[in-house]
Order: sequence, then structure tokens, then C-alpha cells
Amino acid sequence: MKKIYFSCVVDNDPLFYIQAINLISTLLASGTAKPEEIIIHIIEGGDKEFIDFLKDIVPLQNIFEIKPINEKFPRYCNKLQQLNNGMFVNSELIVLLDTDIAFTENLRDLFISSSVVKGKVVDLPNPPLEILQKLKDTLGIKHEPKIAKTTNFVKLF
Repeated sequence: MKKIYFSCVVDNDPLFYIQAINLISTLLASGTAKPEEIIIHIIEGGDKEFIDFLKDIVPLQNIFEIKPINEKFPRYCNKLQQLNNGMFVNSELIVLLDTDIAFTENLRDLFISSSVVKGKVVDLPNPPLEILQKLKDTLGIKHEPKIAKTTNFVKLF
């Protein structure tokens, strides 16, 4: 069986707290994820009551407080911070989720059935290419990224 994690980043805003609860609840209720497979990254300074609530749903070691990527960048860039999580090193599959997603049926087999990249085309071009370039420069990334072939890309929606 593949070692799989479902990961999200929750920004400090009641809207994102509600969305995260919906995401986690539907991941579990649909059978898509087990509690120990859900990884929650909360931007530092998160609401204590929300964090305590999460502790009743997912294991404590799966809840991480993380720093925002940089106050110069919009908060949707914070989701990049989850990529630094050491728990992912030994995983075979990582499903990166926005908090505004809900699962209505078990999609576990869809995620683990192949090695192709799966995703949803984003609604808006966030972040814009100029912000991605600034992130690259700020983080000191010298090389240009490899461009992934998308011939095996599966559009879910």
C-alpha cells in the first residue's frame, strides 16, 4: 500500500478555518483519507480554539505551525511552505489541497491508481508569473525550473 498524505495550508482567517473543517470532514467521511494521512499546516498565530479542535480530528504530530512565505507576497503563496515538511520525504504520494475543496465520494483509488499528475485547472492565474519570478529570486533559486510534460495530465473537473 502506498504511503500517502493529504496536505493543506490554513491561513489565519475564520473563512479558511471553516473551509479546512469542511475539507477534513469530507476527506474522512468519503473514505478518501484516514486521520493519520491528513497534514495541516497553519500559518503562525493561528486561532488556539481552531488548533485544539483539529487535535480531536487528526494526530497532533500532523499539525504544523508554519511561517508565512514572505509578507511581500499575497497569502495564497503560503501554500508553498508546506513543501518543506519533512514528513513528505518517505511518502510515495502527496495530495496538495486548497481548503475550499470538498469530497463527495471516495477518490482514494483515483489518486493512488497511477503515477500521472492529476489536478484541477485553477480559476485564476494565481500567483502571476511575475510573483513566481520574485519568489524564485527571493529564495535564491539560481536554475530555471524544469518544465513538466503535461501529456499525462488528467483534468479532474
